[in-house]
Amino acid sequence: MKRYISFILMICLIGTLMVGCGKEEKKEKKQAKPLTIYEQLTIKDTPLSDDDSKVIENGINNWVKGFLAVNSNTDDKELSDKILYQSVVNQEQREKLEKDRDAFYKNGGIVVEETTTKISNTKKAEYQKKEVGVVDCETTVKGTANGEAFEKKYTMQMVVKRDENDVVTVYEINSITWE
Repeated sequence: MKRYISFILMICLIGTLMVGCGKEEKKEKKQAKPLTIYEQLTIKDTPLSDDDSKVIENGINNWVKGFLAVNSNTDDKELSDKILYQSVVNQEQREKLEKDRDAFYKNGGIVVEETTTKISNTKKAEYQKKEVGVVDCETTVKGTANGEAFEKKYTMQMVVKRDENDVVTVYEINSITWE
């Protein structure tokens, strides 16, 4: 009988240890940093087609007008800023961009007159069994800040998707710098 009780206690102890260890592993997995989309891509050596590149270049330019290069009196500027900052995956670049834009927009009076985007490099990629693109581009934003002319150049690497209706979605900005 004593062996039987010892055997049951041993099984309970082992079961308790296994369940406890399993919970710790789950906690560690939950606390792990999520991968960016870029980190999950399978990038191919094939460039995007000329047609895709033209549509994507235009789509990125439209995205810039909606999120990166907005007038200071835009009704949804806070929402645009939030979406922009969430798109930038590098925390250091995101904080630097936020600080730069806060200083730039601080006094108001920002009027964007022109944006142009040029793609310099493209690659086909796959994300969750969908074809996407990785593009390097330079966007120039011109306008006035409190009546004074300004020009800013942004160099970005983005993960984008063109759908069958020629709508371009910017999944994320892998890298962004400006002058």
